[in-house]
Amino acid sequence: MLKAPKIAVLSGEGTSSTSVGDVWHFFDQQVKYPAAMISPDMLGNIDLKLFDVIVMPSGGYGRALNERTLTNLKDWIRGGGKLIAMESAVGALSGKPDFNVKVKEEEKKKDDKAKEGNPTDDLKQYGNREREFVMEETPGSIYKVTMDNTHPLGFGYDKTYFGLLLEASNYAFLKDGWNVGYTGKNAIVAGFAGKNARKKLENSLIYGVQDMGRGKVIYLVNNPLFRGFWYNGKLLFGNAVFMVN
Repeated sequence: MLKAPKIAVLSGEGTSSTSVGDVWHFFDQQVKYPAAMISPDMLGNIDLKLFDVIVMPSGGYGRALNERTLTNLKDWIRGGGKLIAMESAVGALSGKPDFNVKVKEEEKKKDDKAKEGNPTDDLKQYGNREREFVMEETPGSIYKVTMDNTHPLGFGYDKTYFGLLLEASNYAFLKDGWNVGYTGKNAIVAGFAGKNARKKLENSLIYGVQDMGRGKVIYLVNNPLFRGFWYNGKLLFGNAVFMVN
């Protein structure tokens, strides 16, 4: 027996309109499934038990994720709710109490060490600004993602998934959770990724699932619905919504 989940998608201030559009298009145009659009500011004020699934498209969420909102959200997850965080929404949850996703420690230590070095090391030349910028970026590259297809999030896939990565994410493997999709070394298949971006994307979490009480938090560091044309990613997002938990 399958239960049709009641779904809410966060939209409005603090969210990326294009990411919200990707999610809305999936539900409204692709699978013809109802989803309520709610503001992030409502998370701390409404009864979240009205929903089974809440999708956080890419966004900042700085003001919205205050202590009251986080408490309400975590209580809802522990009671059986499922939170799906996408792209920069993962970063908004990183470091928050009880959320296990974190930036890789080795990169953080390097950044801290760099700050302690010679002050002149931070000086940059204006003429090198474009070169230094692209070293950190991957404006669009295809990466081979190693998948755990025994997990419901990876249902229907082989042991690899080819994802379109638009950001140089830098998340460590979940110590308490399921690392369903991750990149290894030399995982880039096509496209451009800067020198530093490639280092960040080595051994990095791409898709993960964390248990929290009776509920789940699903981290989609890569947007599998980008502009509605990455067809192979629609199954993965569908698994996150309908199959996990």
